[in-house]
Amino acid sequence: MKIQKMILAGVALCVTLLLGASCSSDSDDNATPTPDVPENPLTPGTNQRPDWDQTVVDYTRYDSEMPVVVGIQPELAQYASEKDMMRATISGETRAWSAQPLEWETVDGTASYKFLLTIGGNAGEGNITLEYYCDQLHRIFTLSEWRDYDASTTPTEDGQPYIPLFYKE
Repeated sequence: MKIQKMILAGVALCVTLLLGASCSSDSDDNATPTPDVPENPLTPGTNQRPDWDQTVVDYTRYDSEMPVVVGIQPELAQYASEKDMMRATISGETRAWSAQPLEWETVDGTASYKFLLTIGGNAGEGNITLEYYCDQLHRIFTLSEWRDYDASTTPTEDGQPYIPLFYKE
């Protein structure tokens, strides 16, 4: 009988401790508040310049190449510079990169930059992910699933660079 009482007392103590811990208000007081508004990607970040230019793309491994000219969307163009970089990947593998953006004049007459990329790939490989490093903002903007790899894609869109939307308000 004494053993049963000791077991019951032990169980009661455990239940009390568990209930006390779950009802404690200390855990809520130390919680980090979640911001109501997402971080503004047009403010300077902390990304360091990536080492994409150290990657060697072996085009002999692929059946074809997809040359494209990619421009910077207007919201980001004001922060663009000759120190920016762009990279194309398929399944996480670098297929093209450019560390030398070229200046060009947009249709509305404003100055911007464009990147010339030759993306290596094989038919039916899937989606291309684009990454844009903005040196002035110290940010890497990523656009997953930009478009499917297709070597028959024209290098430009009606004579103008493709303008992917890395940033949406």
